[in-house]
Amino acid sequence: MVFPLPIEWLPPVSSLRLQRGEVHLWRIALKDSNADPMETTRVLNPAERVKSESIRNGVVRQHFTRSRVVTRQLFSRYLRCAPEEIRFGESEEGKPCILGIGSELEFNRSHSGEWLLLAISHGVSVGVDLEVIRARTQMEGIVRRWFTSEEADQLARVSDDDTLLLFHEFWTRKEAVLKAWGVGLSHLSDFPVYAARSWSWNFVPLLGYAACLVVAETRAPKVSCFQY
Repeated sequence: MVFPLPIEWLPPVSSLRLQRGEVHLWRIALKDSNADPMETTRVLNPAERVKSESIRNGVVRQHFTRSRVVTRQLFSRYLRCAPEEIRFGESEEGKPCILGIGSELEFNRSHSGEWLLLAISHGVSVGVDLEVIRARTQMEGIVRRWFTSEEADQLARVSDDDTLLLFHEFWTRKEAVLKAWGVGLSHLSDFPVYAARSWSWNFVPLLGYAACLVVAETRAPKVSCFQY
């Protein structure tokens, strides 16, 4: 079920701490006209700066850069260190992780349109997916190939107005479940197995968007939502 607005998005608190099993979910605007280019250059590591400079599309470059800068700024508050000191890595399947200091924290992020969702947890693996709700030309083919028979039946029973909403509810959950378990979309056929071992929350982060937060265990975590 997709939970309706409003979600209480809290302003950042002065001291960010995570207890084991707790999740902080951040909603971040990617359009930032007040960004300081010098601060961006200082915060990003060399590889991130090269990647940012290689992106020709100005909007895409801005979104990529702000996503990386804000991720570092937030983690610096959790870990009590400078943003540029944080070392990021990837699992074999490409899931981002922290190396060295802060490795006990898990995180996952997803961006769509002009927004980013960043989920940070302690001691539990998380996955998050965000999607602009829009018509997809290949929706029927996606349903036939990747949806379970139960999901396809539910889609067939709802009105035309609700089909798009329900499709995105199902799709964001699939992506978030696989991201929580650290496996790629090639494992979509195994989705029911992973989903049965997960806790998931479909929600509306803002009008026109669908999202899902998942943890890779069945026990419900304490979730706090923040606006950056």
